[in-house]
Amino acid sequence: MSKKLVVGNVDAVELETEFETPIEQTGYSEYVVKGGSKFRRIASVSRPVMKLDVGKTYYVQIQSPFKTELLSEEQRKKSKYPESETITIFDVLDLETGEEMQAVGRSVFVSEMSEKYPENAYVGRSFEFSLSRPEGKRYTVPRIYEIEV
Repeated sequence: MSKKLVVGNVDAVELETEFETPIEQTGYSEYVVKGGSKFRRIASVSRPVMKLDVGKTYYVQIQSPFKTELLSEEQRKKSKYPESETITIFDVLDLETGEEMQAVGRSVFVSEMSEKYPENAYVGRSFEFSLSRPEGKRYTVPRIYEIEV
């Protein structure tokens, strides 16, 4: 007999056992089964940062409005862009893994999304995006598509 494990807004995943084998789903899952016990997650308190690699495609649902924060002097020293004084972050659901993550929005991405989706209308929508880097350049160019899930 199989049971369903609900994973966020993504289709349910069929499990082949009745939770006889201890499993742990990371990220945005409804239940965690470990050592035969069953727990219900209420909320995600912390989120890992989504690392965006040039040339890779990502499928996400944006879960929060963009939030701009000031960087401390120490954070700016550690950054690969030390001239930046702020960082724009937002919460996403990785539609491939079901994991809740935090993403960092570069200025071009934030500008394009804010222009196309005024008043935070991008929240709750799903997107495919990727980064490319023109040959010999330091900057990246985002490709963004709204998708239907």
